[in-house]
Amino acid sequence: MDESKLNAVRSYLKREFAGATIDEKYDFDRGAQTFRVRIDKDLFLVKVGEEFLSDNNVAAIQAHLEKWQIADLLRENKDLGIFVGNNAPIAFSRLA
Repeated sequence: MDESKLNAVRSYLKREFAGATIDEKYDFDRGAQTFRVRIDKDLFLVKVGEEFLSDNNVAAIQAHLEKWQIADLLRENKDLGIFVGNNAPIAFSRLA
């Protein structure tokens, strides 16, 4: 994956969740980079699809994250994860 595109996601999360610990790994089953954002007692999970990253440039990735208000979706859906794909973000069960 293009490191500059991953950096766009990292920068967004760091800005939106100042002071958070952010871990990441690749999810081969979903074909996505997984970001775990831990702040205080909260843990947020966002998966960014490989197709979304490859189909968009850095500016478009930043614009989509802002337009779709990914940070707000994470805050509003603490018990769910958010998958970011080309069409729109999708909430998914973290228990699966």
